[in-house]
Amino acid sequence: EIAYYDGTCGTCSSLCQNSLNCSGDLSYITKTTRSPCSQLMTNCSWNEQPFDCCSYFLPLQTEFGVCFSINSANTVRTQQAPKLLFSLNRTTGPGKVVFSTKEKLNLYLHSIDDVPTINHPKLEKIIVSKNRRGSEVQWVFKIQEIYNDPLLKTLPLQQRDCRFPEEKILQAYNTYSYSGCSVECRALHQERLCNCTHHLMPKISGVKTCDLDGIICLSKYSNELRNP
Repeated sequence: EIAYYDGTCGTCSSLCQNSLNCSGDLSYITKTTRSPCSQLMTNCSWNEQPFDCCSYFLPLQTEFGVCFSINSANTVRTQQAPKLLFSLNRTTGPGKVVFSTKEKLNLYLHSIDDVPTINHPKLEKIIVSKNRRGSEVQWVFKIQEIYNDPLLKTLPLQQRDCRFPEEKILQAYNTYSYSGCSVECRALHQERLCNCTHHLMPKISGVKTCDLDGIICLSKYSNELRNP
């Protein structure tokens, strides 16, 4: 429950305070428990062009902890990895990413600026079990792009009631998105309630990371924190 904290920790106030020692660095416990990218997936390809999974599925800080995201504006590409052209059009036809899983995974579909959240749309997330011989999961989706009139940028924020990705106001992410804003709002609400954010949250300057007592405090407000 500590390594995969999702807002509640039933054992934190029972086992941890009675029979187990959970007083250490919760972030360290998480790092030593959860698997790195190389132990999660293999055999990656884009339109039958093989690529090294962990050179392109890069670490992304989320409220679930570190996820691995491809083509995200909020990750940093390693210099060693050659840039792949993950694009498609009427000539190339539909694109296809294929990979094999080594462990049970939660997969989230999101735009280049967005991040996974605990309020992620149900149709944009699936659970994939460890690959068994002869079994596979197909996830088919269609992208519908929305274009804004260039004059929209001339309107004040209060009038258009939305932000552009480059209007950076978030500490945790490189670009603005509604999901990124939701994560940061939830983190700040956690601080207001318990004077800290849980150990999986992206780090925000000036905000403490919770110890065990803080996690117990946050668990009491789990329902409220899902919709801050």
